[in-house]
Amino acid sequence: MKVMQYAEEKQIPLLGICRGLQFVNVFFGGTLVPDIPAFGKFNHEKFKDGNDRDHMVEIDTNSELYKITGQEKGKINSAHHQSADMPGYGLVANAMSPDGIIEGMERKEARGRSYLMLVQWHPERMGDQDSIFSKNIKQSFLQAVRNNR
Repeated sequence: MKVMQYAEEKQIPLLGICRGLQFVNVFFGGTLVPDIPAFGKFNHEKFKDGNDRDHMVEIDTNSELYKITGQEKGKINSAHHQSADMPGYGLVANAMSPDGIIEGMERKEARGRSYLMLVQWHPERMGDQDSIFSKNIKQSFLQAVRNNR
């Protein structure tokens, strides 16, 4: 929590991946779904052989994530059994799975604030590293870091 507090105070760009999304959501006072299948949703965990699942997401066209990807829908990997439930103060969902699980979040009002992009999937582990849901997110974050110097 101290690291997150420091990042907020110093306005350090942050890309939260998987548990990072969940942690940041809780930091801002949000809640979690502790076990997705127990809440009547599809299984989002890895397969028993250790490979990630994949599924589609819908992107909010008013979001920063949409500006980054330019896509309303896309295929992402999935390897989690928990997810964000109620967004924390100042956060908004930007991507949803077909069964209603939050797959991405960002600041509701980003103007004048540091870069904050939260995704439930693992862009660094996607089979297609040229996917806009991998490459564009990485480039966006790296550009925010460069601009923060």
